[in-house]
Amino acid sequence: MKRLAKKVISGVLSTAMMALCATSLTACKIDETPKTTNSSFNYETDMQYIYYGTGGRYEPMTKSDTGYYYVGEHDMIIYIDKESQKATPLCSKPNCLHSDPEACDAYFDLATDVDVTFFTMSVPIQYYKGNLYMVTKQWSDDGLSSEYYLTKTNKSGKNAENITKPLDFSVCKWMIHRGYFYYATDYSIQRIDLDNPKSKPEKIFTLSEGQSYEGSQNAFHSIIAYGDYIYFRVFNNSVDNKNTSSFTMPCFYSLNTSTLESVRLEHQNEEVGIDTFYNDKLIFHIVKNGKLESYMSDLNGDNPEKIEMGDLEKSYISSDGMYLYYVDKAKSLSSESAPMITPYDLNMKQVDTFKLAEKGNDKLFSPQDERFFVYINKDENGENQLVLADKSQIGNVNGGVIEYKTLCKLNWYEVPDVPYIVSSGEEVKPDNDRFVDNQ
Repeated sequence: MKRLAKKVISGVLSTAMMALCATSLTACKIDETPKTTNSSFNYETDMQYIYYGTGGRYEPMTKSDTGYYYVGEHDMIIYIDKESQKATPLCSKPNCLHSDPEACDAYFDLATDVDVTFFTMSVPIQYYKGNLYMVTKQWSDDGLSSEYYLTKTNKSGKNAENITKPLDFSVCKWMIHRGYFYYATDYSIQRIDLDNPKSKPEKIFTLSEGQSYEGSQNAFHSIIAYGDYIYFRVFNNSVDNKNTSSFTMPCFYSLNTSTLESVRLEHQNEEVGIDTFYNDKLIFHIVKNGKLESYMSDLNGDNPEKIEMGDLEKSYISSDGMYLYYVDKAKSLSSESAPMITPYDLNMKQVDTFKLAEKGNDKLFSPQDERFFVYINKDENGENQLVLADKSQIGNVNGGVIEYKTLCKLNWYEVPDVPYIVSSGEEVKPDNDRFVDNQ
């Protein structure tokens, strides 16, 4: 793999626009709506990398042709209409208060845990070719065991169908990309053709001999895809012949989905961390002499060019295809201030600076699509609420907090204030719902 030190990224002009304007200067009208530079990305068929945040976590949402689906507390799915900018639980029952998971259709039992920061370690839900997909748990009648399936519903959350055979392990790292359901087992990456979802899984990557990961967790994290490549991080727990285990630094691999050839990504003999994709290029970083360095390269890691973009030691880079976002967490780490976000255009020119909140917004940043940021904020009572900010403001925020509108609360479920009797006869007042207990 070619690893050449090259010049700092320079600007790229749109030759098509120049030619159009040259033909008729007076008739040339520039569309001021930002357009994505990632021409290889199609949210209808591809893994939606725009919800992947640096650190290997994912915003628990997916984009459809009409709006967005967000996984709230207790695995409730909330639908956000992008035209009306209104949010509602994905339930069609009239007069439903959405407070009872047994009665409300908006609750699903997802295999992917959404933690209290509302980021997950895998895709929790994905829109693909007009339907919603999720990996769900199906519990036995006695509630002591469960099976895992890839489940498909229509956009209304109806007509749920388990389209795969039962998966004989806990699938928590998965995605759909260009016709295949990809997922990680304890020792391998596998895929299933969605045209034949009950077919035998195809094993496309396996850990080398002597590498394992003890316990119920698997070794794979940060599974993402772009174009003809998938990327994943491997945490190795190597076991020698004396049965002594040693943990090694995580490493990223790229795998060509056509040839199934995989390559361990390295640069200057350092392990690579995948950040995002911009202008159909891979953005990655390395840690060299205790400092972060960021690079833009071909999708397979070839031809890296260093990105000069401020002090990256306590910051990270993300992209929605329109902008490259520099997220500065240095100040927020020592105060209650939210991270300052600086977007850059394709010419590496600074466009603006802004924050998503005044304070308290300490979650990882995900770039999302070209129209909106959808994220969690706190109301005056400290409760989580879902908010939406229009990206058309970018360019005019000038270091302030971007304007946002409140969509809805995140927690609709009400824990019943009813005691139950355990086998000992003791009366116990529950403080968690069955979703939390089963996770």
